[in-house]
Amino acid sequence: MSSRLAALTASARLPFLLLAPLSAGLGLALANRHGTPLNSDRATVILATAVLAQLAVNLRNEAEDYRSGLDQLTQQTPFSGGSGYLPAHPQQTQWVANAGSTTTLATVLLGGWLAYQQPLLWPFGAVGLLLVWFYTSWITRRPWLCAIAPGVAFGPVMVVGSELAAGGEIHWQSLLTSGAVFCAVNNLLLLNQIPDAGADRRAGSITLASSSPQLVGTVVVVSTVIAVALALFATGDLPPLARFVVAIPLLALAVAALRTDHVAREQLRGGRTATLALNTAAVILLIALLNAVFWLG
Repeated sequence: MSSRLAALTASARLPFLLLAPLSAGLGLALANRHGTPLNSDRATVILATAVLAQLAVNLRNEAEDYRSGLDQLTQQTPFSGGSGYLPAHPQQTQWVANAGSTTTLATVLLGGWLAYQQPLLWPFGAVGLLLVWFYTSWITRRPWLCAIAPGVAFGPVMVVGSELAAGGEIHWQSLLTSGAVFCAVNNLLLLNQIPDAGADRRAGSITLASSSPQLVGTVVVVSTVIAVALALFATGDLPPLARFVVAIPLLALAVAALRTDHVAREQLRGGRTATLALNTAAVILLIALLNAVFWLG
């Protein structure tokens, strides 16, 4: 594997790229459920746009975190602290930054093409582009904005935006579903910020975990309860078995939420990997199962 390809692969954080196609796919599933005829070529463009948007954020975040000195201060875990590739290969930093700009441009072009045919998409695209471009440099300096930015991206922007891009309309069920994704993804990123809290403070990133760690447990617990309620209401017209299936990852999210008060105070020592792994798996499973029940329900 060439050094540039290795840099791109590591900095892309490939395991986390699952969130984009799952969230956009959920929007397509909702469009199909609400009677919108799906065009396979258009659906492919929608999924590609979502993946490129997340890839752009990941690449830009890797390059900017290394340049700010944050990567040199953090302790990598499988779920936080970046990939760790650029501190070991600093000569690839500009290449990763350029790749981030290129994928951002590709996202704009594809998103613009979709929005040209569906004008309601322009606000969603504008919010998505602002999140891509300013996430590391500006949003991570504002605790509450940083705490909700991931959920906005994967929830309303990708779920509702994908249904609109497919030719559908904004539906109450889609809003509830995107709200559940919003809460779950926010919790995922918030919990993953806990191990980096000290490094973030020293590097100037002011996340909720670094500025108000005492609030982290409360925020995660409350938003998990909201996510449970929204998901159950959204699937209210589905068969009982489908709702039971969706409840499985919600239970895992609840367990992770109840652990958060303790692990936040202990900076995730001891139970760090298990808690992060449980929360990450639960969020991915939740969105995957919502895809399944709406496609099949």
